[in-house]
Amino acid sequence: MYTLSKTTLRRLKRRDKVARWVVTLGGVVVIGSVTAMLVLIVATVLPLFRAPRVRLLAEQRLPASLAAKDVAAVGLEMGVHEKLLVAHVLQRNGSVKFIDLHGGQVLASSQLFAPREGAPSNGTVRTIARIGPAAYSLIWSDGTISLVEMAVQTAASHGAEGKPLCTVRTRATIPPEKGSIPVRAVLRASKDKEGSVTCAALLPDNHILLLRREEDLSGEIATKSRTLLSSESPARIGPIALAAVQNGIIVYAGTADGGLLWWKVDNEGQVVDQETVPAFHDKRAVLALSMLLGDMSLAVGDAGGEVSTWCFVRTDSDSSRKLRLIHKMQPHAAAVRQIIPSERSKALLSFDEQGVAALDYMTDERRLATIAATASNGSPPLVQVGLSSRADALVGLDAQGNLKAWHILCLHPEISWQTLFGKVQYEGYDEPDYVWQTTGGDDYEPKMSLVPLLFGTFKATLYAMLFAGPLALAAAAYVSHFTTPAFKQWIKPIVEIMAALPSVVIGFVVALWLAPIVERRLVALLLALLSVPAALLAFLLVWQVVRSRDWARRIAHGREFLLLVPILIVGIGAAIWAAPWLERALPGGNATRWLGQYLHLGYDQRNSIIVAFGLGFAVIPIIFSLAEDALSNVPHSMTAASMALGASRWQTLWRVVLPSASPGIFAAVMIGFGRAVGETMIILMATGCTPLMDWNPFNGMRTLAANIAMEIPEAPVPDLGSPGTLYRVLFLCAVLLFVLTFALNTVAEVVRQRLRKRYGQY
Repeated sequence: MYTLSKTTLRRLKRRDKVARWVVTLGGVVVIGSVTAMLVLIVATVLPLFRAPRVRLLAEQRLPASLAAKDVAAVGLEMGVHEKLLVAHVLQRNGSVKFIDLHGGQVLASSQLFAPREGAPSNGTVRTIARIGPAAYSLIWSDGTISLVEMAVQTAASHGAEGKPLCTVRTRATIPPEKGSIPVRAVLRASKDKEGSVTCAALLPDNHILLLRREEDLSGEIATKSRTLLSSESPARIGPIALAAVQNGIIVYAGTADGGLLWWKVDNEGQVVDQETVPAFHDKRAVLALSMLLGDMSLAVGDAGGEVSTWCFVRTDSDSSRKLRLIHKMQPHAAAVRQIIPSERSKALLSFDEQGVAALDYMTDERRLATIAATASNGSPPLVQVGLSSRADALVGLDAQGNLKAWHILCLHPEISWQTLFGKVQYEGYDEPDYVWQTTGGDDYEPKMSLVPLLFGTFKATLYAMLFAGPLALAAAAYVSHFTTPAFKQWIKPIVEIMAALPSVVIGFVVALWLAPIVERRLVALLLALLSVPAALLAFLLVWQVVRSRDWARRIAHGREFLLLVPILIVGIGAAIWAAPWLERALPGGNATRWLGQYLHLGYDQRNSIIVAFGLGFAVIPIIFSLAEDALSNVPHSMTAASMALGASRWQTLWRVVLPSASPGIFAAVMIGFGRAVGETMIILMATGCTPLMDWNPFNGMRTLAANIAMEIPEAPVPDLGSPGTLYRVLFLCAVLLFVLTFALNTVAEVVRQRLRKRYGQY
């Protein structure tokens, strides 16, 4: 008997110990890496759902030369690190002061003038109308209307480190008209056309004067129009509220009896359309109007304390677009006297008669912050408020002359459970809908609903499984229990090699080669769904007659596929032959045009059918291999006993083999399902990646995985300059993808265990 030496035993024990530690360390590293990835993903997503927070940043008294009653408006500009905190104070006499709220000193002071005929002239300000966080329309005593903007910038680029540069810029001026001086005016300069301005002025006779001017490159007036707007009852308008869109096409006015009026004007100054909308049935006055970012939505504040937004939508009874209510914010306890829109988002600041300021986000009607510095809670009420350009800070002036600044920490106001998973009424949409759209310019409304992506994921997986599941399972059943061992040794490795084909190659082939063929042969493809089963059924009827013959009996033992190949060719050939005849018989002589005109089904070249072929081709090897192993592992004694009792091979497969192998078959299908859910490149290349929500097989879709691959190059990483909302939402897509696959695998394992208990373990 051979015995090991003690030295050899010690060496083997050391090797076993080292191997055990290496394996343990490897397992810990793998588990730790997966856990770290999950922690990173969750930590990136969590800031999306943090509740907005408000904190007081600074409080300073007005300079002794200023009185709170003489202040017409206040504004604020806050730097990224909160080191820059400068408030501007606009007095009723037209003077402006910039105050550092950290130190209390006056950084700059300026006196506004009303330019006339190229030379400044002293005058007094009659009316000040706010049209933005730092933009004001001024009406001077002589009737001149001017647009001024306050700007605060760090002066590092100008050679003065750390000192902010405070400027007042007169963007546009409208000279006085002959006749009466306007009661109220809204003057706006175009963002994309230098020298283009629009002015809507409310005259004492309750008519509205619309003036538009556009200068050429040399400074000469190239286009000028003057339009007098009036309603059926001009007395209803009153000096209440006025707003105009950026390019002057539409002018809005609010009435004292709860109505909204609008006029649409063409480039020549002619009124082409107008409407009077009874906004409030209780006849409460409209006190404040303001256009939100993008000039599509009108914010309305009324005497009842409500803040609502209105937009043009298409009504059911008429194809034209009408001004209708789309959003209601949380109401105030008192009448709303002022609305200030954000310059960066769809947020708006509303201020009521009791001194309460509220910051809301229009899209989901969510209240972001409330500043209630009123006498009831021990603080003097606010008399003026202002909003920073990024809508991340508020400034308020109370009745005792104190300037207070609050920081609003809400980096992702456009994200909420409602906007991610609920129907939302977006600007320009006729009804609430699920929409994913992340591009559209600086003033677009972010649309980040994940429902179309989840729908697209299930749609792509369903179509792929409808194509791959029956083929893979039928092939596995035939190879495991019907074909010859020699053929099985050849076909199974070939099918398994298909799994090694890169998905990008499959997506490339189906997108550039298969998609155009399917578009040209669409009718033939649809006919093949009928002709191929019909050919197989006819063959089976004939086969029942000839199967008793000797030559047929030899073929029936494992070589049936030799007869199916010509039958498939006949069925496909019949569909190709009949397709042109049928397509010419369709109205219009074109299948895709007929689908759109008569069935209202749009056709995209890269659609769900292409995805079913491409994604199904990638899933078939997985399902086939696992299902074939499960079917082949059924003990031969069970199949032999069944056939010894007189059962046919088909009866044995259906009654004995399939129930016994059902746990493995179910696991194979679920693994294939998970593979289809997580596929990226085939979906990305084989469809237009359009986030649609319909079951039309001739349209594409966008899945969670494809959306991540498509959007991540354009998603800015969160830093001091960008909140990275899209970046974090893409991580949320990854979380949903993980949760979805985890849930599928969990359900699959539970069902598999129950099937094992029911049918036994072989």
